[in-house]
Amino acid sequence: MSQPSPSAPPPEHDLLRAALREAGDAATVRFRRAEVSAKDDDTFVTDADHAAERILSARLRESWPNDGLVGEEGAAMSGDRTWFIDPIDGTHAFLEGLAHWGPTVGLVGQTAAGDAEITLGATYFPRIDEFWFGARGGGAWRDGRRLPPLDEPVYDRRSVLFIPSRFHRWFESDHVGKCRSLGSTAAHLCLVAGGAAWAAFVPGGWGVWDVAGGLCLLEEVGGVARAFDGSSLDPLRDRGLPFLAGHPAAVERAIQSIRLRAP
Repeated sequence: MSQPSPSAPPPEHDLLRAALREAGDAATVRFRRAEVSAKDDDTFVTDADHAAERILSARLRESWPNDGLVGEEGAAMSGDRTWFIDPIDGTHAFLEGLAHWGPTVGLVGQTAAGDAEITLGATYFPRIDEFWFGARGGGAWRDGRRLPPLDEPVYDRRSVLFIPSRFHRWFESDHVGKCRSLGSTAAHLCLVAGGAAWAAFVPGGWGVWDVAGGLCLLEEVGGVARAFDGSSLDPLRDRGLPFLAGHPAAVERAIQSIRLRAP
């Protein structure tokens, strides 16, 4: 597959990098000493999540005052397009002292046909100082370097399939390669877009803020997201449905390899 022509990323790249780094710094100063509480859905939230969301909400309003926003921890504002904010994707990884956690955002609008359209997405991992960015029609970028289109996948024992840590409770797979979990859906999607993994399986229950940033990158490198019936995933209409993401050929094969566990 041909490589994209080198060019500078669009101007939104630097705006989002600054905003996400500031939010990531706010979370990092609370790393290993965050105040933790339980939400109504029995997941955890920390004072680091709240601090990062306040920063991201403010910076996005400054740069895109006409857009709305929805944050996982309660931030809300209406607009023609909507920024979906996850201040720390991978809160458990954050609490466990792991590396792959951080803020992720995605700007979602709608086409004339009423389908969701992700126009911008970004994710930052403070512990490894790694920034991922995607712009519809403007390419996908990792630390300022443009990502090439995904190659046709080779399926063998080295093929990495990202799965959630609780995969075995509800699913089984005959995937012949490696299965790994980093504790962050955003990290899984970004790394698939970067060619570091074969595909990613995202279980049910996700929010738009979990996946929008990573899906924007995937679309820009020729990747797809598919529900188990093979249909294209709409992150607004199909919110919460299990799906697979990666190169189209990898996704097609992965759909065939994963199934619900027998009761």
